[in-house]
Amino acid sequence: MFRKYLIVSILLVTLTDPAYSSGTLTDSLLVQAGKAEGHERIRLLNQVARIQLDFNPESSLKYSNMAMEASGSRGNLSDQAEALKNIGAAWISLGDIGKAAPFLDEAYGIYRKKLEEKESYGDNCHVAQILMLKGQFEKSIDYYQRALEMTGEDNLSGMARCLSGMGETYWKMGQSMQSLDFYTRSLEMLKEMETEDGTDRLLYMIALNYQRLARYDEALRNLYTSLEISQKIRNLTQMGHTYQVIGSIYLSLEDLGKALEYHSKALVIHEQLGDRSGVASALDVLADIHLVMEQFDQALRKYHRSYELRRKLGNKRMIVKSQMNLGRYFTYRQNYPLALSHYLDAMALAEELQDKWSLARISVNLGELYLARTEYSTALQCLEDALSLAEGMESKDIQHDAYLMLYELHKSRGKYQLALEYYIDYDAIREAMMDVESRTSIANMEYRYDLVNKEKEIERLEKENIANQLDLQKEKSLRNYLISIAVFLMALGIIIAFSLVRNRRMNLILKQKNHELEDLNVRLTKYGEELDELNRTKNRLISIISHDLKNPFHSLIGFSDLLVGEAERFSEEEKLSFYKSINDTSKKAFELLQNLLDWTRLQTAEIPFNPTDLRVTETIQSVLGLLNSYTRDKGIVIQTDVSEDIMVYADSRMFETVLRNIVSNAVKFTPFGGKVSISAADQNEVIRFSVEDTGVGMDEEQVAGLFNIDKKASRPGTNNELGTGFGLILCREFVRKNGGDLRVESSPGKGSTFSFTVPKRRPD
Repeated sequence: MFRKYLIVSILLVTLTDPAYSSGTLTDSLLVQAGKAEGHERIRLLNQVARIQLDFNPESSLKYSNMAMEASGSRGNLSDQAEALKNIGAAWISLGDIGKAAPFLDEAYGIYRKKLEEKESYGDNCHVAQILMLKGQFEKSIDYYQRALEMTGEDNLSGMARCLSGMGETYWKMGQSMQSLDFYTRSLEMLKEMETEDGTDRLLYMIALNYQRLARYDEALRNLYTSLEISQKIRNLTQMGHTYQVIGSIYLSLEDLGKALEYHSKALVIHEQLGDRSGVASALDVLADIHLVMEQFDQALRKYHRSYELRRKLGNKRMIVKSQMNLGRYFTYRQNYPLALSHYLDAMALAEELQDKWSLARISVNLGELYLARTEYSTALQCLEDALSLAEGMESKDIQHDAYLMLYELHKSRGKYQLALEYYIDYDAIREAMMDVESRTSIANMEYRYDLVNKEKEIERLEKENIANQLDLQKEKSLRNYLISIAVFLMALGIIIAFSLVRNRRMNLILKQKNHELEDLNVRLTKYGEELDELNRTKNRLISIISHDLKNPFHSLIGFSDLLVGEAERFSEEEKLSFYKSINDTSKKAFELLQNLLDWTRLQTAEIPFNPTDLRVTETIQSVLGLLNSYTRDKGIVIQTDVSEDIMVYADSRMFETVLRNIVSNAVKFTPFGGKVSISAADQNEVIRFSVEDTGVGMDEEQVAGLFNIDKKASRPGTNNELGTGFGLILCREFVRKNGGDLRVESSPGKGSTFSFTVPKRRPD
């Protein structure tokens, strides 16, 4: 039972939460590490740890520890020292120097011992890096210098590594000119090697130095070059950092538009790569998946890590979610006391925040917990509280889960009829949710597909325009230069004029394409809205046909089966009662079917519309005659205050249908012994007819939902009469068809007044 409920919850989370992923470079290395063994696997894990260090030290720490664990059984001292150094660097990035120190010291000891046995530029580089991490910058520079002296002239890669390390050390020391010098020399080495590996990172660091020096033109030049290389090799991590620095520079230049553009691009990538709050949400989803797969240890580790991240961020609302997740985990593990403790902590915090949604969700979870413990009364109270809160918020997803739990509860107690009712409610919401989700998903996919194609088309046209202009300018310039200076000057003028004309023509084409795309967007949006309206109408009609029209026939079949198969068991009085029920049900079904057919024909313009001059008193008497037995059974008095001289210009059948539905509705919601009044008032060009009752009335929300096609607004009458809420929608359509309007005024306990206007004469 809980597994099914858990999977539903995970689907909702997966559909509403954003996706998080690491950069392409990291993903590629992890795939390789998964296939590798021994030293190669440890090397790749250490490389991933170094890449993750800049933007995600928690992830860096994770992969460093994995490398450390692997190096203990299958690696060597160098592998172990590298892992120790990376762990120390991660703790420093996390701001805990105390935890970093023992790892750095142990790594330092290993590398120093190796240097005592045999000098190498690589081990000198490692020692230099550790000293830099520990803040011993001068010693770090000395070791980098030693390493540089040991590299041969043909070891360009080693020289580039040493120079880059010295650049990083001077950067941390705040000496930008010296840092810039060493980074630039390292970059020259990589260019000489004709490799792009690491080039984007060096250009980025050079740009940071130029930014410190307020040389924004040079900073931007290097950043844009770095960005081109990062995009080419799909280094998303570096792209995110580069976008962010470009935005910062434009902010310094007070170019807010550019700053916003590049910070937005950086934000998208950082969200994909995971900020702390986003990582916490991603961990929740991963933990849920582990829980469904019954990988309990991994699930619990991720739940706790998510909780700790949120606790450090101080986000109380998200802490509530973590406490709920832990409660759900321990419920599944049948550790009910610990689960209850987490739920109660979550509820206390949710009450402090006045977070009704969380309170409702916690109540559902508590109901599930108490149900598992067979504490049925407490479970029932929690689920009813949840249902009350959910209905108040119109939260269908929580109602959905509460109905499911109530079905399970009553089934467990042997109350199968009540369980069936809750299952019907649950199934109705489930079907509605899936239908809405399917339509939304299709609409979103179509919209995004069109949008992406339009953007690509515009980009292609712009590139073609620029390329054509450049090619033309080069050809003309070269030819005119070879002829003569004089001819060149004349041709140059022609080229410029031609380029301007071509530019203007291409710009006009682009502008026309843009207008066409904008028009297409407007039409697509309009078609989408019309499609949504048609879908809502279709769903409502199907609901009426499958439920409201089906139910009367169930009653007719039931009564007729009794009369056909067991007639001798019933007295004449009982048979007469059955006959009356069959008669009443048939009339209601016929009335509903008639309304449904009228409305459908009206929508398709197939219903006849024949307005004539109409004497309304005759129609009113005809309607009252049809409703005479109904009003007599309820003891309701109908008063009319309509002059016999009043004439209107309307379709007689539509006018009678409107009046019959409104008066019948007034009788339906007026208690025994009440009163219904019909009046007419001359308002210049129209007559306003009013039907006022002394019934139960409606609040503002109920009035607002009366004419909503995709919302069932019908309620039982004062004598439990059933309806569909469709008659009033038909009334409004008929009134509008005749050129009038329909209004409703109502207050709970004070009755309602429905009024509509009809033209007095034929329109000019």
